[in-house]
Amino acid sequence: MEFSVSYSDISLNSENVKLSLFYGTSLFEDVMPNDQKIAKRRVDTYNESTNHLFKQLVNNSLNHAKYRLFNRSAQVKEENYLAVKDTLSLKRLTLLLNTNIDRMVGGIKKPVLGKLGVLYRKKIQSAIIFLADTFWIDQYGNISDIGKLIYTGHFGQQRISRMLPLDFVP
Repeated sequence: MEFSVSYSDISLNSENVKLSLFYGTSLFEDVMPNDQKIAKRRVDTYNESTNHLFKQLVNNSLNHAKYRLFNRSAQVKEENYLAVKDTLSLKRLTLLLNTNIDRMVGGIKKPVLGKLGVLYRKKIQSAIIFLADTFWIDQYGNISDIGKLIYTGHFGQQRISRMLPLDFVP
């Protein structure tokens, strides 16, 4: 498939980017399997990823993994805001409480159901904005409907260059 992309300088200004989302198919091939520097970068990338967060969340290991959740500025217990239920091969994550946030996301009106702040290792800040109240999560921390979550902060800054295979295990 051939295509062309056109843009102007102003469209690349980060102030003009309100939301971004990419869908597609990827194929990962490890061309340097014994490179320890690359292996360390992959593990670091994974540890700061939404996959790691959700895997720890559904396995009830957030505190062990050094994650904290917040509603506005108050730290909260995940079980008061999110319920996890085991199914055959997936886990169902359900948002329990509407966290009363603004209905505008990136200047776009969306049906926002909740927002939780995330702090990792006491320094990396993110937030998750929920556009649906139920998600399915696999054993690797992959979400069923990624278009129904919006990330801000560190998670929101992650792009295609920080992708890992869906079945990545550190």
